[in-house]
Amino acid sequence: MQMDITKLYDVKQLGYFENIEYEFSKNFVKYIKNYNQIDQNIGITIALLVSSNDHTLAFPMISKLTTHNKMCVLKEIVRKKFYNSNPNMVRDYDEWLDKASKSKTERNQYIHGYWQLAGCLTEKPIIFSPINWDIGKINCKNQNFSLEEFTSIADELENISLEFGDLRRRYPF
Repeated sequence: MQMDITKLYDVKQLGYFENIEYEFSKNFVKYIKNYNQIDQNIGITIALLVSSNDHTLAFPMISKLTTHNKMCVLKEIVRKKFYNSNPNMVRDYDEWLDKASKSKTERNQYIHGYWQLAGCLTEKPIIFSPINWDIGKINCKNQNFSLEEFTSIADELENISLEFGDLRRRYPF
C-alpha cells in the first residue's frame, strides 16, 4: 500500500528565494554530514589498526583527538605498519589524507564563518564571510557562490568520504 506523501507534508511550490534557501541548507547539511562521516571513519580505522583484539579500547584516546590530529595519527600508523609490506597502500593513504586535510581547513572556515543569502536576483546568491576576530587583520574576503558552485563543494566532500570507503575496501586489514 503506497502512501500519498502530500498528506504527510505540506507540499508547496517554492519561489526563487525559498528554493535557494532550501537548496543551500540541504547542501550545507550534506557537507557537514560527510565531514563528520570522514572524521568518524578515520577514528574507527585508527582503532582497528591499534587494537587487534578489542578496538573499543582505543576509543577513549581517539575521542580526545581533533580531526587534524586523527589524520596525523592515521598517517603515522599506516606508515609504520605497512611501509615495508605494502608501499602502495601507504602512498594511497597519504594521497587521500592530503586531500582530506585540505577539506578540513575549508570546513573550519565554513563552520565558523557567516553565511547569508542575497536578497535580490543574482547569479551568485550565496554569500560567505570568514570570521576574523583580529580587528587589525580584517580583510574582507567574502566569497559569493552560485547554487551550482556550492552544490559542487558539497559533492566534492561527499566524494572524498566515498573515496575513503573505497580505500578501506581496497586495503582490508
